[in-house]
Amino acid sequence: MFVNQLRRYLLVPFLLGLTGALGAQGHPGYGSPVSSTSLDTGRLRSMWAQPLESGSNGRGDTAGKGRITWAQDLETSPDGTTVFVTGTTHSEIATIAYAAATGATLWTARYGGRPDSTTAAAIAVSPDGRRVLVTGWTYVKELLPNRTVFTTVAYDASSGTRLWAKRYAHGTGYQLVSDLAVSPSGAEVFVTGTSMRRADGYATDYATVAYDMVTGDRKWAARYFIRSPIGAGPTGPYLAVSPDGSRVFIAGHANERVAPAFHFVYATVAYDAATGSQLWARRLRSAKGWSLATAIGVSPDSGAVYVTGTSEPYPTTIAYNATTGSTRWVQRDEEFGNGGGGAEGLAVSPDGARLFVTGGATVAYDAANGSRLWERRYTGGRPVAITLSPDGSRTFVTGWSGSEAGGDDFATVAYRAASGTKLWAARYTRVRRMSDYPSAIAMRPAGEMVFVTGWSEGAREAYVTIAYDARTGKPVWTRLYWGPPG
Repeated sequence: MFVNQLRRYLLVPFLLGLTGALGAQGHPGYGSPVSSTSLDTGRLRSMWAQPLESGSNGRGDTAGKGRITWAQDLETSPDGTTVFVTGTTHSEIATIAYAAATGATLWTARYGGRPDSTTAAAIAVSPDGRRVLVTGWTYVKELLPNRTVFTTVAYDASSGTRLWAKRYAHGTGYQLVSDLAVSPSGAEVFVTGTSMRRADGYATDYATVAYDMVTGDRKWAARYFIRSPIGAGPTGPYLAVSPDGSRVFIAGHANERVAPAFHFVYATVAYDAATGSQLWARRLRSAKGWSLATAIGVSPDSGAVYVTGTSEPYPTTIAYNATTGSTRWVQRDEEFGNGGGGAEGLAVSPDGARLFVTGGATVAYDAANGSRLWERRYTGGRPVAITLSPDGSRTFVTGWSGSEAGGDDFATVAYRAASGTKLWAARYTRVRRMSDYPSAIAMRPAGEMVFVTGWSEGAREAYVTIAYDARTGKPVWTRLYWGPPG
């Protein structure tokens, strides 16, 4: 599952409200790393902060005004018949199943709502296609002030019936989920996120939890100390499972002292998938500032782990030996960074020979040594998510691109994976002079359709999900979801 990294930006308004309350003095503020050109999150902060803060309490709860609706992630069923989309609307997680061929709505399931508000983070489908897993976090009014917990929900994929819902929290601080994946066998569900032991945010871990797929019973929980996430904003962790099912990997950032100040560094951790025992942990530092990891992937043979993000001043990708954690290569890509924008998403080719990273540009690397193969940019565009065709011959990237009429449009581009030759580009806008922002992309398993989801501005925000013909880029269907009635 290629999960779009835009999800960390959707957390920004939430944490903007927390920063003061958590006492973030002494940490680098949002004005430093988050507003930097390479991450371009200053733009996203302004995009999200106003609607959330208008009539809200800083938690992302819009006090019943229903002004915020966004699609966060999508996934396809293994047989390719269904597309599942999840997101947040009216303080609930709303998950929708569409027929992949026609876009017909098969079911809609909602979780959360007042007095507790719940925010979506990620979605996955079990390998047998029988269950849909959704994760996020819930603000629980009855707990300590401003307390959130991890929330993970399983649905019957054919009907949308809720099978189980589980929560996780540790300590007295915020618990913010960022990613989810399932084991190749389908026996376990893995969830990861930020878990603050104290309400002031200064003793913070990355927490990773394993659940039984059928019952939802917790199998293990593992924690990795990162000191504090406040100041650099929400950045993971992100999660990947080795194809052989033996290991779970997370990547994000840790806050450590790099004289004369604290800086953020890449943090990558490997766990035993059966027990949660930590196998190894590695950090990557920049001598020139902060480092924020934004995506992770594993080679098809389970031998290598790839982590990408930005390590000042350049987008940086590192390859580790999956068994030992030893570094295979590091690519600090000055050319990638010259165009502005950091790395956002990562995909590994089915044969394991190539690694594709997107963000300020889309770049193909040799997976064996990190050497550059090609780079492509879409004029005026900012990619946020990437996926590959099942045979690895085509690369699909989605992001936003400025419109001549004003605002931003969905922009989805297909490239030939071997050469970077552009095959087609498709744009979508719903309301003239308003903006549309994609958040995730996925392929139909047969490779003939590609699906994009995100959100659209207007008098009312809406989920937007589009199916494209993967060969031509022609839209096959488009569906909007406005949230529950009223």
